[in-house]
Amino acid sequence: MTSTARHSARAVVPVARQVLQVRSRLLLANVAPAFDMEIERQTGRHRLVLLRATETVACAKGLKLRAGAVLHYELEPTTRAGGTARTTLSLAVPDEPSQAQLLGRLTRAVESPADAGQAPVSLALAQLVYCFPDQLWNAISVTRATGCSVHQLRVRLFREGAALSTIVNRQRAMHILFAPATDLPRAVAWRIGLETIDAVETLFHDTFGISFSMLRRAAAPSHIFHALYRKTL
Repeated sequence: MTSTARHSARAVVPVARQVLQVRSRLLLANVAPAFDMEIERQTGRHRLVLLRATETVACAKGLKLRAGAVLHYELEPTTRAGGTARTTLSLAVPDEPSQAQLLGRLTRAVESPADAGQAPVSLALAQLVYCFPDQLWNAISVTRATGCSVHQLRVRLFREGAALSTIVNRQRAMHILFAPATDLPRAVAWRIGLETIDAVETLFHDTFGISFSMLRRAAAPSHIFHALYRKTL
């Protein structure tokens, strides 16, 4: 997968809200919100399978998942809803996330004693990557930024049942998931540090099990979807 590093201190955060509407079953695998996420089902039925459990709270609009959860999400139309299913995903991303603040949070998490049942390092890293997906995140760059050793970082992630490459790929894919439906695919690729639309398709499919074009059909009216894919810029 081709990736480029922008090394910008400015966060790259799209509107963290996505409306999905489908006429056939949709399954998103490995959804991994780095921040609290609300799921509001308007029509049809939906089902969640938690792979990594965090607190799940029923609220007026649906369900609220605490940051750090990993889940499969299924949305399916019903005849009662006119053959369609519609849901809204909302991610509680800070308005102006600071890279220095997020790096500081990650550094403190790595240096603090590991708490049983908690995953502070993987969560702090996930939040950093989601907000700054265009940068080069690997063991060397993370340890240089935080001052910890590569061994120390890998041991902490291993104890939390996490891997650096998985976190990076999932959070870049999450960034794609919440990209505005009107954004051109090339713009989405550039914003997360990838050079081609094919790289976006590969990353998205490998993470969620569906194609990026399928997401666009669910997230945008059909005339917008076809117009976007006819453009070359």
